[in-house]
Amino acid sequence: MARMTAVSKEDEVTVLREASGMVARLVGLGAEEGLVKETLAKIKEPSDWSRQFAEVADRFQKLADVAKIEYARIFYYMQASVYYHIAEMYIALPNEEKQGLHTSMVNAYAKARAYFAYPTEDVLIPFAGGKLKGYFRTLRGIKKAPCVILIRGADACREIELHALSNSLLDRGIFTLAIDLPGQGDQRFGGMHMTPDYEKPVGAVVDYLATRNDVNADRIGVWGMSFGGFIAPKAAGLEKRIKACVSLSGFFSLEEFELPLTAKLNCMNNMKIADEQGWVEGRKEYTLKNVIRDFPCPLLVVTGSEDKVVPAAQAVKIFDNAPEPKALKAYEGAGHCVFYQKPEVLSFIADWMKEQLN
Repeated sequence: MARMTAVSKEDEVTVLREASGMVARLVGLGAEEGLVKETLAKIKEPSDWSRQFAEVADRFQKLADVAKIEYARIFYYMQASVYYHIAEMYIALPNEEKQGLHTSMVNAYAKARAYFAYPTEDVLIPFAGGKLKGYFRTLRGIKKAPCVILIRGADACREIELHALSNSLLDRGIFTLAIDLPGQGDQRFGGMHMTPDYEKPVGAVVDYLATRNDVNADRIGVWGMSFGGFIAPKAAGLEKRIKACVSLSGFFSLEEFELPLTAKLNCMNNMKIADEQGWVEGRKEYTLKNVIRDFPCPLLVVTGSEDKVVPAAQAVKIFDNAPEPKALKAYEGAGHCVFYQKPEVLSFIADWMKEQLN
């Protein structure tokens, strides 16, 4: 399957404009608002974005390398990881520069996690001739617990967004597995591409969790954000071993609304779609139409009323078409994925998940 090899200058300018309006999201990732605005002021051309934010990341990396206090090392390495992530997020094509920044982000996170209170284990799960990468996180002193599979969006990552979701669950005694599925993480630069049959790779993840002595295999949940808010119910609707599902800013059908250009390009790259015609046809396959009406487990749908990426009406449609037991939570005034502006949503969702799995 072909992938895009070029993006027009006009599209690059549009991506930069969209990115520059995402201050709330960048702050929600853990960046400092004043530093974000200071860096944005230095950006004049689309190519400036990655360089300017990478320079910020490099500064935090250097501070971390010489820090004497453990807490400072964690903070600076995580800040470096956040800014490397921001630097690569708005590069439209999965090129060498984007891959290099992604690798720098992963490496900074690896240095930070050496000091985490919650142990973090690398896992590789066989699927379709390749490997799915994940972070399995546990609590010291607990031998066995429920586990929630965490699924990212089109441009999110396990190290930043899913790390925040993971912390909220670990605080409640639930283990987590943040996973990169086909078309996500390293696989954006080669390997498997995104396909709509996500019950298959998620099923492989459940198979893996069932082999672990420290996981209660009868209490597995799934929580997806953004595009993952589609993947999670698509998988849970067909993978009956999943006992609870959260869709955070997910969609019912990808062809029923228009994504911002940045999100669209990310999706096309993850699906390895080369042109507009391929997008028009390919997006039709991403729907919950034949899945949601017979949904087999409790479902929580969460959205923000001012979501500019996935309309809140799409989340409401998931809820309206699902059977009981189900719940819908809409945060007035909140944007995409909610927690960038209202971090309390993470506690709300984690409490709901704990209630379902315990």
